[in-house]
Amino acid sequence: MYRVPPCFESGRWEVVASSIEDIEAEGERLKRSLKAADQNVSSKILDEFVPFFKERVEEQERWRRAREKIDRELKLSWGMFGGR
Repeated sequence: MYRVPPCFESGRWEVVASSIEDIEAEGERLKRSLKAADQNVSSKILDEFVPFFKERVEEQERWRRAREKIDRELKLSWGMFGGR
């Protein structure tokens, strides 16, 4: 049975972003707000949250590339010694 979701109510949570790019765009949107609270949240998002997660993504990518390189080298080495 399908139920119609309730209308938006003040003080409730909602999803506004699902990727780093979306989060950064939301931070930029809040930055243009005239409300001090929105600007404070924007500052946290753009100055702390986004850079932290971008660095984590880059770090994971470096690790992934390093693992792939090691895997390739091990396969080559294994092949030289008669492995399958």
